[in-house]
Amino acid sequence: MSQTLILISCSNRKNRGGKKEYQFKDSILSAINDKTTLINIYRTRSDILNLLINGEVEDRLRGRENRRGSPYNNNLKIGPDFSPDFLLNNNSDIFYMPAYERYDGRFFTHAGGVETFLNAVIRECHTLITSGLYGLITLEEPIQAYNCHLDDELINPKDDKNEYRVSDLWRNRRLFNDILQSFIIDHDKKYPNNKIKVIIDLLSETSYQNIFVWEELWPWLRERKIGRLHRYIPTVKEPDFLSDLGKYYKEMVENCNVTPSLNTKVSRDYFTDISQNNGYLMFKAEVVPDPFTENQLEKRLSHNIWKTLDKKTRNELVQGEIWFQVYDASSDKNPDEPVPKVLNLWTAVEIELDSIFHKAIEKYSLNDYRENLCAKKTLHAGNLEESELKEINDELKKLIGYRQAHTKIIIRKHLLNARDIVLKNMGLLSKLVKLKKYRI
Repeated sequence: MSQTLILISCSNRKNRGGKKEYQFKDSILSAINDKTTLINIYRTRSDILNLLINGEVEDRLRGRENRRGSPYNNNLKIGPDFSPDFLLNNNSDIFYMPAYERYDGRFFTHAGGVETFLNAVIRECHTLITSGLYGLITLEEPIQAYNCHLDDELINPKDDKNEYRVSDLWRNRRLFNDILQSFIIDHDKKYPNNKIKVIIDLLSETSYQNIFVWEELWPWLRERKIGRLHRYIPTVKEPDFLSDLGKYYKEMVENCNVTPSLNTKVSRDYFTDISQNNGYLMFKAEVVPDPFTENQLEKRLSHNIWKTLDKKTRNELVQGEIWFQVYDASSDKNPDEPVPKVLNLWTAVEIELDSIFHKAIEKYSLNDYRENLCAKKTLHAGNLEESELKEINDELKKLIGYRQAHTKIIIRKHLLNARDIVLKNMGLLSKLVKLKKYRI
C-alpha cells in the first residue's frame, strides 16, 4: 500500500457506454464522514448538472461551445451520483463506468491506459482525479459520460458571489479542500500504519492546481506531517506535457510502494523530447505559474517592472494570459465577437493598488482606488506630477468601463484594449510600480 497520494486531471475525451449499476462504495462520497461536506458535494454536483442540462455553461475559451450541445452530455441524468435520494434505486437508464475506464485523454493513454490504472487500484496506489462536474473523485468512481471543464463559463454568472466559471462553484465553497482532507482522514483512520506522507500534484493546468486553496490547506497538512510537491516544467507550455506526465504516473504506479523523496528535478529516459527544450519536470512545495507564459509577460513588461509587482499580481496576470491565449488560438479574430471573462486583468490591478495603499482604505473596488488616488490619500502628494496622475486616472476610468461591461458580456476589441492598457510597455502596471515609491 502506498503512502503517497497522487492528484491528476480528468480528460476531455471520454469512452461511451457503461453499466446500469451504481456502486456507492467505489465513490469518494463513501469516504466523506462530515454530513455538511457531503450535502455540499451533492448540491454542487447537481447545481452544475442542472446548468449543463439547461444550457447555461459555455466553453468560451476553446471555441465558445455551449456544453448542452456536447454529445457527451446528451444522456446526462440525475441519479445516485448527484443525489442521495436515488441511492436505493439502481434500476435507471443511467450508464456508469469507473473513472479510470471512462477517461481516454492524452494523460490516460500515455500512462498505459486501463491496465495501469487497474494496477493502481489493485496495488492501492492512491490517486484522486479533479473533475469539473464531479469534483475530486477516486479512480473507481462510477461516473456518467459528460463534458465539463473547470474553466467553463457560466452564461448567467452571480456577480455578488463571484461565480463566473464552473471552478468558482467548487473553489468558493472550499470543497476540493474538504474532500481531500476527508479522504486523508478516512484513509489514515483505516490504515494507521500506512498514513499518507506525500501529496504529488500531477495536475495538467495551473487553474486545476488552484482549485485547491493551498494556503489554507498547508497548516493542516504540516500538522499531519504530510509533504506536498507541485509539478511544473520550465519552457514548455502547459498542457503540452500531458503525455510526459502520464508516463511519469505509470512509473510511479510501477514503484507504488516507494515513497518519493522531495527531489526538485526528475530525470527519466522517457523525457527525451521535453529535455531537448530544457523542460525538465520539476517539483516545488508551492504552485508555480506556467513558466512559459511568465517569461512572455516578463519580456513584455520588462524584467524590472515584472519583479517589482506583487507575487499575487504576477500569478493573476499569468493565469489571465493563459486563458487569453487559449481563447485566442480558437478565435475568429472578429473585433465584435463575445470573449471569455478574463477577470484576472482587473484583479491584478486591484491587487497592485492594494499593495500601494497598504489597505489604508476600507473599500477595494477599482473606482474606490481611483477616487482615493485622485485625492492623493496615503501618498506624498508633492512627489506626483499632475500629468502622471491624470494618465493613471484616465486609464483606470477606461478599465472600470470595460470591467462593468465584462461582468455581463464584452467583445474582443474591448478586451484587447483593456489588455493593452494593463500590459503594454510603460502602461498602467508600469506607472503603478513607479507610484509605489510614493507610499507613506
